[in-house]
Amino acid sequence: VRVAARQFAISRGAATPYTTAVATLKEAAPGLAPSNVTVSLAVSGTTCNTDALCTAALVSGAPATVTATYPCTINVMGISPAPNCTLSQTTTELVE
Repeated sequence: VRVAARQFAISRGAATPYTTAVATLKEAAPGLAPSNVTVSLAVSGTTCNTDALCTAALVSGAPATVTATYPCTINVMGISPAPNCTLSQTTTELVE
């Protein structure tokens, strides 16, 4: 997630900041099934889910946040104490 947040933060002025940040995150996690990774991007607390929205929102000094979630199942000796858990990570960088 950190590498995607960094990529997002340096994407001010780029044509595809959303697409590039999401691709960067999924490429940085080769052991995870890409279709199961859910990615959310926000600038100054406002979600942007398209390249156009993110391009407009990315202003110098604003906080750019990337959050990724991934489903998991914990199994200990055949017992699943958390059968539908979700791993989540959030990182924020300042837009350059």
